[in-house]
Amino acid sequence: MLAAETEFNRSIGDLSGRMPKVLRIGCFEPFGALFMPEMLRSYLDSVGDVEIDLVEADQIQLQERLVAGQIDLAILYDIGPIGIDSVTRVCKVPAHAVLNADDPLATRDGIWLAELAARPLVLLDLPHTATYLLTLFDVLAKRPEVRFRTRSYETVRSAVATGFGMAILKMRPIGRATADGDEIVRKPIFDELPPPTLIVADMYGSAKPLFVRVFIEMFHRFFTAVGPGGFSVTTPEREPFLLVARDG
Repeated sequence: MLAAETEFNRSIGDLSGRMPKVLRIGCFEPFGALFMPEMLRSYLDSVGDVEIDLVEADQIQLQERLVAGQIDLAILYDIGPIGIDSVTRVCKVPAHAVLNADDPLATRDGIWLAELAARPLVLLDLPHTATYLLTLFDVLAKRPEVRFRTRSYETVRSAVATGFGMAILKMRPIGRATADGDEIVRKPIFDELPPPTLIVADMYGSAKPLFVRVFIEMFHRFFTAVGPGGFSVTTPEREPFLLVARDG
């Protein structure tokens, strides 16, 4: 562990003068408000200030931009087809329920999918994401009625707060991100559902530049420091299995 820490600190020192003038990062749209500024601030505090070009896009657009060389890294979920071979797994992020505070289920420790299926759904309507969220209900006899569709994570929260229905999300706001208001509550889902994995994708393969390798290491460290209780809403017995061990 000490040797790895020493090597990491030496890598940061070696970055002096080798950082690109512009750091081009792509992220899944909701991540821009949920955690990216805080994570990038911690990265730049270690490696020095550079210009940040943060591209917020959906899962398909991120991969297209990465292949086209328009961004150096893409931060997304492993939902839907992933056509990039070079990916680093960071953590698993289980789906959870977002309820209006006046919903009778809001006082419970957790929720079953069958209970959610009886309520109207506020859907985060992004490519692959919407399909993933709806197919969670395929183990049941029916899917919930979609009452409200939006591409915005913030609008999902507002729609639930104003009584349009419940929502299913994965990542919770981290650190300085806008906290939930008193009008909504988040609850774990008891059903055993496949959790998506947060990944960092790049086109460099085994020939990653030093600034990319350091970014990926610091991204791991950021989520390790936040911890499963800080980035997810799940049951206590599932939390120890969410962080993905770093290679080496």
